[in-house]
Amino acid sequence: MAFEMTNTRRKAYEENTACTGFNPEECGCEEVRQSDYRGDISTSVNGHTCMEWTQAQNYPGHGLNFNNNCRNPNEVASRAWCFVENADIMWDYCDVPTCSSTTASTTDPACFDTTTYDKIDADIAGIADSFGDDDVGRSHFLGGIVRLVAHDFMDFDYKVKPHYGQDGCLDWNSPNNKGLETIWCQNCPLTKLYESKYPRLRRSDFWVASANAVICQTSVSNFSFKLQFQTSVSNFS
Repeated sequence: MAFEMTNTRRKAYEENTACTGFNPEECGCEEVRQSDYRGDISTSVNGHTCMEWTQAQNYPGHGLNFNNNCRNPNEVASRAWCFVENADIMWDYCDVPTCSSTTASTTDPACFDTTTYDKIDADIAGIADSFGDDDVGRSHFLGGIVRLVAHDFMDFDYKVKPHYGQDGCLDWNSPNNKGLETIWCQNCPLTKLYESKYPRLRRSDFWVASANAVICQTSVSNFSFKLQFQTSVSNFS
């Protein structure tokens, strides 16, 4: 199945405002055929288990990475679907709720809550575990996240525009940031995690929560910044 979207539908998706205020982890917007859905439903309407997406690297930003959840990349179908583990059919639709006034989240989709914080912590741990016996790769991944956040904090400069600072944006050409392109890139695990599960969050907040997870998981006493994060980040609810 080719995941292609016409220019007309892409423009409609980018300019769509009907989905504003809905949490994509809870429902999919009808106006974009549920292509915005980022929840964890992974069973089709006929009870088949969804298969893990294998073309995720070719379609960044569509929520296909590291999961077998129902999606509708580029609106190729009328609603969310997935490939299924069944010899008789290749794919099937999913029973994903359609966003409406009854499914609207009471919390701004960009807000942080403790559940999101804990999910990020678990996801970072899962990626770290996936390195297996590759201690060098795991150390590079975990240490790189902390360095990424530190450099995002420290690159504020009032003399230039943009001023940078904690904004999820770095000067990738700066020699000070050399190597960070291996932590945040199209095919980097951290980037894939963000695009597949947390695109509703501000990138800077996702980075900080990820770094907090690294510190908690690698410190001797599993030191947690959850309470400090709650009081220092304005959109934590």
